Amino acid sequence: MAQKADEKPKSSISMSNTQFKELLTTVMTGISSASPTRTSKTFTSCTARFSGIRESSQVESFLAAVNTFKEVEKLDDKLALAGLPLILTDDAAIWWQGSKDNVLTWNDFTDRLRSTFAPKKMAYKIYQEIIEIKQDSQTPTEIFVAEKRALIAQLPKPTHSNQQQIDLVFGQIRFEIREKISRNSISSFDELLMKARDIERNLSERDNASTVESKQDYKQKKARSRCNFCRSFGHTYEICRKRLRADEMGQRVPHYERQNAAVAETAPLNKPTFSCYGCGEPGVVRSRCTKCCQKKKETIMNDISFCSLHSQAEVHLRPVVTVKIGGVKGKAHVDTCAKSSVASYSLYKCLEKNGYAFKEEVMYITLADGIAKRQRILTVKAPVTIYGKVIPTSFIIFPNSRDNRTLLGVGFIQEARMVLNLPQMTFTFDEEPNKVYELDEEDDDMDVVMGIIRTDTAIPDLLSPLQYTT
Repeated sequence: MAQKADEKPKSSISMSNTQFKELLTTVMTGISSASPTRTSKTFTSCTARFSGIRESSQVESFLAAVNTFKEVEKLDDKLALAGLPLILTDDAAIWWQGSKDNVLTWNDFTDRLRSTFAPKKMAYKIYQEIIEIKQDSQTPTEIFVAEKRALIAQLPKPTHSNQQQIDLVFGQIRFEIREKISRNSISSFDELLMKARDIERNLSERDNASTVESKQDYKQKKARSRCNFCRSFGHTYEICRKRLRADEMGQRVPHYERQNAAVAETAPLNKPTFSCYGCGEPGVVRSRCTKCCQKKKETIMNDISFCSLHSQAEVHLRPVVTVKIGGVKGKAHVDTCAKSSVASYSLYKCLEKNGYAFKEEVMYITLADGIAKRQRILTVKAPVTIYGKVIPTSFIIFPNSRDNRTLLGVGFIQEARMVLNLPQMTFTFDEEPNKVYELDEEDDDMDVVMGIIRTDTAIPDLLSPLQYTT
């Protein structure tokens, strides 16, 4: 087929392999230079954040992360300081807004951050934290040792040697681990942690085994046999001695008849299950029985019990505490058996002199003999001050009794949140368990009033003959 006249023949270029490779390299270089590499010059991709927690470990971990990011990304101080709002949040962000004008270098920023949120502790406080906190059973040894080493790292130079650091930490490890590791066999923290892991693993297996055994024992106790004849545990119906004895005497009721009788007895549900233990009247208790309790209707009165008992043969003295009741300072008994607090006669006179109003009531009073007696008493509410705490307390007064003592009963103890330690004669408040107060021992002539009433009721001294002369 002949070629058309208007078409020109295509020209071809021939080149060697070397020339082709040079051409390809030139083309690829142009493409790479046309698309520049993307480099990060801020903290946009940094995942570390700091919210202003005032803990040395949190501050140091944050600074370690951002310093590493700054070195890897090759950020200069100006760009790094400009990108800090991206990684500072909450209190730290507020602090940076007020301090950024005075910070010119990255080192200045790290120093200011440490001084603000993680100020250096005094050496004696660091030693106190190292020695004071012991390892508990819930804290792994590896975490406990890491926390102690972090505290040791905060100590000023010169630093302790490796053996001295182990001595500081070894004494705070729990006793179950310490008793199985010899201190002389440890030369590094790695050896200590390796041996501690093995011991913790064994202790965990022992605890799991004891838990399984206790569950098995519980199941065995729960599934123990019970006799259907005498309803006692530990044996079955076939070997019941009571059943065998009844068979020999010919008085045994067949087992199926016992079951039928039991079903028949439990069938009626309307039969009363209780009765008066005085006369046997079914369906009532003795306090509501019309046959046993033929009493007139009276006004409802409270029943107050007192279980205090004093005997000359006793050698243990009862605890007393220094208080201030209605402006009257003295000592009162702490009585855990009294339902209500009792004011002595002398305290009653002092409160009456100070203007307190008393209310007359009639109550049933139960003393240590267990016999309830109907008595006329007085009641008053007065503030009781004990070691800075003021507790409004209701007192009862026996106006016809002159020798009773002032008692702080269960109500006062609960309101004051007192925790008594009678063997040590001390007490604490529930909200301050570490602050211990002393309990005093009673005196034979102790009373809550120190001679105030005695001056009012004492006989005046006789005048000497010299006093009649002028």
